[in-house]
Amino acid sequence: MKIINNKQKAIEELTRISARTTSENNKKINQTVETILQEVKTHGDVALVKYTKEFDGFNPNPIQVENSSLEEAWNGIDSNLRNSLEKAYERIKKFHEKEIPSSFTLKGVHGDSVQRRWKPVKHAGIYIPGGRAAYPSTVLMNAIPAKVAGVENITMVSP
Repeated sequence: MKIINNKQKAIEELTRISARTTSENNKKINQTVETILQEVKTHGDVALVKYTKEFDGFNPNPIQVENSSLEEAWNGIDSNLRNSLEKAYERIKKFHEKEIPSSFTLKGVHGDSVQRRWKPVKHAGIYIPGGRAAYPSTVLMNAIPAKVAGVENITMVSP
């Protein structure tokens, strides 16, 4: 972050920043994103690995963490941390259980009816940052509400 005390330099910096995004740049960006999405749709994980190497300089091998590795990691953490995470899980779950709206139907006098039905999505994706922002609480605060809502399949991704 730059701190600029001189008004003229501040105007110049704002002009520079605003010039970074032009309609031409947006077209190029959108075309690049569309190409990546199409390649991922067509080639799946092969494309994901390719672009992860290209943009992040990282080879995501394996691309999916096995359950046995997750269990081993869970069993290997300090018991105080494990107890804290378990307590946080219960508290977050309890809170979000209170948020689930009720389904209901209202019948009108002329045979009409309206209703609100609570129906969770089948699949949800959650993004968990890595690096210096790698907090277990981010997983809890994203995954637990989805599970409580009844989401059947949660896919978590992380850099």
